[in-house]
Amino acid sequence: MNKIITTQNGVITAVKNGINIDINGQSQPVVSGQEILQGTTLLIAENSSFELRLQDGIIQTQQDFSPTESSDDALAEIEALQQLIESGDDPTEGLPETAAGGQTGNQGGTNFTSVNRAGDETLASTVFDTNSLNVIQQPQPTQQQELTAFTDSVTNSQNDTNTVAEDAIATGNLLLNDSDIDTELSIVSYDVNGQTVLAGNTVTLNGGALTINADGNYSFTPNENWNGTVPTITYTTNTGSTATLIIEVTPVDDASVLTNDTNMVAEETVASGNVLTNDDDVDSDLTVTSYQVDGKTITAGEPVTLEGGELVINADGSYSFTPNENWNGTVPTITYTTNTGSTATLIIEVTPVDDAPTINVTANDFVENDAIAGDVAATYNANDEDSDNDDLTVNFAVGSNDDGYYAIVNGEVVLTQAGADWVNTGNALPAIQLTVSDGVLTGEGEDIPVVVEVDDTAPIGVDDSANVNEGGSVDINVAGNDSDSESGLNLNSIVIVSSP
Repeated sequence: MNKIITTQNGVITAVKNGINIDINGQSQPVVSGQEILQGTTLLIAENSSFELRLQDGIIQTQQDFSPTESSDDALAEIEALQQLIESGDDPTEGLPETAAGGQTGNQGGTNFTSVNRAGDETLASTVFDTNSLNVIQQPQPTQQQELTAFTDSVTNSQNDTNTVAEDAIATGNLLLNDSDIDTELSIVSYDVNGQTVLAGNTVTLNGGALTINADGNYSFTPNENWNGTVPTITYTTNTGSTATLIIEVTPVDDASVLTNDTNMVAEETVASGNVLTNDDDVDSDLTVTSYQVDGKTITAGEPVTLEGGELVINADGSYSFTPNENWNGTVPTITYTTNTGSTATLIIEVTPVDDAPTINVTANDFVENDAIAGDVAATYNANDEDSDNDDLTVNFAVGSNDDGYYAIVNGEVVLTQAGADWVNTGNALPAIQLTVSDGVLTGEGEDIPVVVEVDDTAPIGVDDSANVNEGGSVDINVAGNDSDSESGLNLNSIVIVSSP
């Protein structure tokens, strides 16, 4: 393959079997009508043919760059002339006569050497005066070509700009505002971010993917949510002309992406979390500005009291719901609003827990000497929020009725005979302590003391007197007018303090 560097601007008027040009070390095929700039490197295969019309009108082909055979006779004649000049002889006197002029001079010959014009001219001079010679033009062995004046116009390439919104594809055609009156323009390559890319190929940049085709069409597909300015793009046409393309992707305020939240906790457990953890906004740092629940709008950070408990949602998205004791159910739907105006919901559900049943005991008071077996010592109320109260079982707490003073009869705590006797002897009864069970869980009531009132009032005695005849007798009930509030009187002895 031959490599030729052009010395003038020109246009390829015909091409066969592939002629390439070297652009930045990359080989590009040449097409008919393509403008070739001065200094362009042509890569010519051995079996290729082409015609290149230079700016000065000369047409060159691949044969102009092949070695030309020279005539040995012509070379010999030239050497003879040069020797005469160097020896100081007049070359016109030493030549045979010409056929037309009667002058003596060399007979000449029909052999010739074809010398292609290289652009430089050398004029030989001599100190001798020479007579004019009539020159007969010899026929040329090659076909004479008609030359026309050629003036190559400059390609008018205009820089391009394109501005699109984020997530939009930038498209257009770089050649729409470019022109060349001599050549149909096409793009051979483009440079961007330090890379040279052949037309039709795609280059991946930080912001997206760029493609410029030979017909000038281009597209830049930005990455998702990317915005900014693409590095300057410089494209080169088939005439060697260059221009730039600037693509700018402007930011767009993307909508916030919010996800509804749910939270389920067991009864007596605080529900907490953060509503913003699963929310996103590529343009903003999200915060909560307010929330709505049960028909109320509350500023973020302020708590609200609901039927089931207390709720608060803070600006950073953190929240807590503290349920009331033994409350379970679903909190009214909570809707929160962010600083971007977007909204989402929070659903909190409190599941029930099988609580132990409860029992409340109310004790009665007793008075010494008034107690009898079966007297009600206490009443109670057992309750289970999770089951039917009919399924509850009430018993004495372990160790609380070891003496057997109480019994549970028909839903009441009553005195046994042992308990009545214990009371009537002035002793205090033990506290009543009951438990209640639903078969799974057992609740225990408080220790309820039973009060026994003891009567410490002293007996009241009244003097007795009676009249009796001498030798007679009389019956006297000395206790008849005496009393004791605690118990009956027992007469132990009688003492006569005086007699007639």
